[in-house]
Amino acid sequence: MDNKIRITRYIYYFSLASLIFVYLFPGSIFGFFLYSDLKQQPNIIPNPFGTSINHFFAFFYLSTVGLFAYLKDLKFKSMIFFFILLSILLELSHLFLPARSFQTLDLAANLLGTFFAIVIIFIYKKIKYGKI
Repeated sequence: MDNKIRITRYIYYFSLASLIFVYLFPGSIFGFFLYSDLKQQPNIIPNPFGTSINHFFAFFYLSTVGLFAYLKDLKFKSMIFFFILLSILLELSHLFLPARSFQTLDLAANLLGTFFAIVIIFIYKKIKYGKI
């Protein structure tokens, strides 16, 4: 395995662990550090959808890095399934966590971010290798 893939995988694993930690933290860890309030979620960019845009960017980033990390690996197809399942399960976990709430818009943003990453990776593979 070359160094670029190894570094990409390290970045992916660190990002995955960080996202899981943030999702399972009882309350908003970013809200705590930015506003001293576990209940307040910061917006990455001003938008009409509220904090759901954060979910889109988080899952787009994680899925893109993860799929690039396993682009030439036999695990690539199972990684696609993993990211879709992860985006659903992490949002569903908010049903059981204190100071967190399940929101359909957040779930949609998770899935949309994941699907956008999948489409971009498929386009990249088609351009670079001539196949998906």
